[in-house]
Amino acid sequence: MNNKIKKILLTALGTMFLFSATACDKSPAPEKQLQQAEEKEWVNITTYDNSSLPAYLQPFWYTREIYDDTVVFVGENSSANLLYEPTGEVIVRDYQLKTTYVEGRDYTIEGKTITRVAGGQLPYFEVDDYFLKTPGSVQIGVHAGKCEFDFDENRFLYYGEGTSLTKNHVSISYRTDQSWSGIMPQGKTDKTAQLIDKIKTDKKASFAFYGDSITVGCNASGTSYGGNVNPYLPSWAELIADWAAYKYDAEITVTNKAVGGWQVKDGFSNFNRDIQPIAEQTDCLVLAFGMNDASTKLNDYRDMINEMVSRYLSANQEGTVLLVSPMNPNTQSVWVGNQSKFEKELDAVAEEYASVVVAPVNTVFTEFETMGKRTRDWLANNINHPNDFGVRAYTQVILKTLFGDDFFEEIYK
Repeated sequence: MNNKIKKILLTALGTMFLFSATACDKSPAPEKQLQQAEEKEWVNITTYDNSSLPAYLQPFWYTREIYDDTVVFVGENSSANLLYEPTGEVIVRDYQLKTTYVEGRDYTIEGKTITRVAGGQLPYFEVDDYFLKTPGSVQIGVHAGKCEFDFDENRFLYYGEGTSLTKNHVSISYRTDQSWSGIMPQGKTDKTAQLIDKIKTDKKASFAFYGDSITVGCNASGTSYGGNVNPYLPSWAELIADWAAYKYDAEITVTNKAVGGWQVKDGFSNFNRDIQPIAEQTDCLVLAFGMNDASTKLNDYRDMINEMVSRYLSANQEGTVLLVSPMNPNTQSVWVGNQSKFEKELDAVAEEYASVVVAPVNTVFTEFETMGKRTRDWLANNINHPNDFGVRAYTQVILKTLFGDDFFEEIYK
């Protein structure tokens, strides 16, 4: 081989090596980082109406303004954690937003912890009035390992409907510079685009809700179950309709077939009676069972949900199905069972269909607990019904799942 040919070969090999090395050396583009939410103009919310709707539904996982974060004090000088650490002015009011309390006299705040001042005016429960020595109208045993007090005997949680619990809830509004550190719900608009297009095009849509007492509306303040008191927040089913009507200037029809106390087997047994006759005219079916299914086997739960989905879509191939996982019941109670496991089963059902999505309510409420909040801080009956804070969280997760960035867009850069 002459020198000229050798030189050509060496040059070609060098070029190939350089190209190969350059290709192998390519680093993946850096991942975009979630940006802090922009600060918005503060809204003075004194009751629920269309003017307060956008602020009240700002997602707790991406906002600088927190409205009516709720806590419950057990003990005269007890403490509770807010969702975030406040920055600047803090507004502390009673649950009905009628009485404003004074820092120093009624409470103190350090970091994200609010502490009741003994002798102050903040409502609270005496320890023995909350952790009962004898059961009340409904026997709810206390899980000793989850209780902050060491009792010498078995105790029972105080239970009540209406305003019997929320009269002692405290609402705190504030701005924060902290950001959500947990899992965020994602928009599933690849599966719900047909529903969104219909609402935008026809300016109307029909929703059917099927579930248990939480879906009925227990215990939003604007319902009879919540006492029908200020700030008169409606059920999360109605809130979803209110938002969609507000956002798209559309007429949203709500049919609520939920029944308090029902388990998934009840919904399954009555599906042909309650839902099948309206399936063809229903654009979105919402199935929200699980809170009362603490002992239901996971495969039974999944199979009954799947069958209801299949029956609806067989009758309405253009329909959309939203599956809602339940929040956890009071984690200090012995009522805790399989509730936290159902979300995974719902995910398995949704994977089988092109127009079925899951609102990960359980995930978001679990993140609340990871961030230091207690389940009793958002329970209106102290066991399994959300107060207004909880109702708003249900609504936010569902709206993000169904409508994605149309509801709220998180910014990444």
